[in-house]
Amino acid sequence: MRRGRVPELGVILLVLQIVKNIGVANIPPVTFLAILGQVAVYLQFLVVPRLCLSGEAVWNNGEYLKLLVPAIRHSHDIHLYYNMVSLAWKGMSLERRLGSLRFLIVLVLLTVLSSGCYVILALLASDLFEDPSYMQQCAVGFSGVLFALKVLNTSYDSTESRESYFGFLLPVRYAVWLELIIIQVMVPNASFLGHLGGILAGIIFVKGPIGGLFSLARAPRLMTVSPGSILGTAGLVAGHLGILGQPPFQGCLSTRQLHLDSWRKFSTPIAQKLLLSPLHHLGSVHLAINLVSFIIKGRRLEKYLGFPRFLGVVLLSGIGTSSVFWIVNRLLFEITGNTDHIYPCVVGLSGPLFALKFLVLLHTNRFDKTLLFELVECIVLLEKNHRLYHLSGMVAGLFIYYFFLPSNNPWASGGRRLGGAESNWT
Repeated sequence: MRRGRVPELGVILLVLQIVKNIGVANIPPVTFLAILGQVAVYLQFLVVPRLCLSGEAVWNNGEYLKLLVPAIRHSHDIHLYYNMVSLAWKGMSLERRLGSLRFLIVLVLLTVLSSGCYVILALLASDLFEDPSYMQQCAVGFSGVLFALKVLNTSYDSTESRESYFGFLLPVRYAVWLELIIIQVMVPNASFLGHLGGILAGIIFVKGPIGGLFSLARAPRLMTVSPGSILGTAGLVAGHLGILGQPPFQGCLSTRQLHLDSWRKFSTPIAQKLLLSPLHHLGSVHLAINLVSFIIKGRRLEKYLGFPRFLGVVLLSGIGTSSVFWIVNRLLFEITGNTDHIYPCVVGLSGPLFALKFLVLLHTNRFDKTLLFELVECIVLLEKNHRLYHLSGMVAGLFIYYFFLPSNNPWASGGRRLGGAESNWT
């Protein structure tokens, strides 16, 4: 699928399934990021080598990259749809059991292990049936890993639960084998060796020494990173690296002259440059610092706002901060005739982050680590070159709070008692 092409039916169905039936906020962060990444690969927003997994390429030619990359590629939109919906449900169960970090490690290990089992099965089938075509068969998709995840899910289920198949109740530990046969009958073009390799990878993982390292005992708490924060972080990193089909948002984007030009010269290119300035960062360290702050704020705000409104507030923070910053600079220049307050290069997400900070502070009624971080972060206001940019963010946050989130105004409809319960934005 070429970039810029309208998403196909499977992608649209996947979005509807996640938003309406599963719920974006219900999907843990690593699972959400895995789904988002594979959709981006399919839509070619994220470019990876066009590789497929074959026994010949890995066993004979040593192309070990094919143990990983083909798993995140899909042949068509319906293939992507079924795999990603399955990943969402399995990830919600396993990531909550294991914790996000260990689940991420499990995903990577199972991807390599299931691909390795596929190669061994292709080699055995080629020798057993004296048919070299098994070594040349090409496979793509995440379904092998999904079969391995199903094995893990059933192994962690201590109860003797059963699943219904065509009216027959079957113990869950045998369900994966029945699914292997049913899928092959219903979809003859599916990779039988790939699915079988996934099952074997899951069994090896559970029964072998690796599985012991991922015991559910002492499982860490689920990493509380909001989906909106993940999506925003992925977008900023992709923009910084230039993998969205645009020049990388790196280095200084000169904004001084934009603030000095007459009001009458304001144009679309000037507005575009102003609005893009929060996306530009001077380097990787500058970006990383801002992303840490963004994720911390996102954890608090998305909890109250919900996924759609949080993304809307983030967008308004960027637009509002750039607009307020430009207006204030112009007013100061018109009134004083002095340009000392206009720094040559003001870029980065830190201005919009102060808009989000304003919202976080207004909706925090107890002293915790988030509040401590937000207060300590205010130290950056001591740096005079970007002080006006950061204060513009605070003003933008005030406007967002009063004009776009009117139902959350604590001084409306009788007010709110200090120290009371946090208001539910959703």
